[in-house]
Amino acid sequence: MLGIATFGLSLAYLTTSYMPIEQNQFLFATVPVRIILACMAAARLFLDGSRGSLSSDDRRSLMVVAGYDGLGAVALGWWLGTFGGRVPGL
Repeated sequence: MLGIATFGLSLAYLTTSYMPIEQNQFLFATVPVRIILACMAAARLFLDGSRGSLSSDDRRSLMVVAGYDGLGAVALGWWLGTFGGRVPGL
């Protein structure tokens, strides 16, 4: 399932790569979405992990999603100069 989601996200980035970064609404919109996904994964890891109801594979998958999306959102938002999800000036 993680491979399908990663492929879909990568394909969306690839199909919007022809336009200039300053006009690419998809890049700007993914920053808050990735932050929300990272927070949801971290919350589930914290809540379900404290009860011991997660297997080690599930715990590792949630840590990968939280780290990958969280760091990716921070890096992309910092590089774009905004975390709001909107292209500035349009």
